[in-house]
Order: sequence, then C-alpha cells, then structure tokens
Amino acid sequence: MGLDNLRIRELARTLKTWTQVLITAIREGNMKQEAVRLQMNYDAGLFSRILSGQAHFPIDRLYEFNEIVGNDLTIHWICYQHGYEAHVLPQLLEKQIHEKDEQIKDKEAIISHLENEVEILKEAFASIGRNMKKESE
Repeated sequence: MGLDNLRIRELARTLKTWTQVLITAIREGNMKQEAVRLQMNYDAGLFSRILSGQAHFPIDRLYEFNEIVGNDLTIHWICYQHGYEAHVLPQLLEKQIHEKDEQIKDKEAIISHLENEVEILKEAFASIGRNMKKESE
C-alpha cells in the first residue's frame, strides 16, 4: 500500500464532515477549488454552496470528482463512516502495475537513447580534440 493511500485512509478516519472531505480531497490533489469547479462545469455559486455544506454534492458525479482531484478520499470516508474499509480490486492493481511497468520501460528507453547520444558526443569531441592537436603540430 502506497504512502499516499495510507495518508488518504488516515484522513478518512479523522475528517468529520462531508464538506471537510471535499475540501481536503481538493487540497490533497494539489488542486485549486476554482480549477475543480471549472472542470466539473459548475456554477461558482453552486460550487461554493456545495463546499460550504449549503448544497448537496450529486453522488453521480463522485467518480468524476475523484478523477479530477486524483484521489479517492471521498470513497474511503464514506466507507469508514459505515464501518468498512475500501480496497482496490486485484484486477485494477494488476492494471496499475502493468501501466507503471510500461512507464518504466518507456523511461528506460529514453535513458538508453540519451546514454547513446552522450557516447556519440564524447566520441565526436575526442575526434575534434585529436584533429585540433594534429593541426597545431
């Protein structure tokens, strides 16, 4: 379990209100409330009322909200309020592992390419140095 997931679970246990959960989820996602509002296409007044607890957050938009803020604090909080803990399904974990493996392969390929480029540059500079030395003799 990643550190971020542990932090999210701990937050889910400590937050007391839904509005705290929404605001904290936005903050934990390093997002600005305005950016979330715009991505969810909410009126400024309505979003302000939702975050202050004066209007209800539509549950059918919860997945979208979680995707935007980049965490599942809301899900963990709801589960914890009812005596449950949320766990990622093994299939999703396998998919996430596969995606991370692909990202690692891509980055390794870039590193290998850059290492080759560095070797080419080293050879070119050495050749230039040898030619300059020959010309100065």
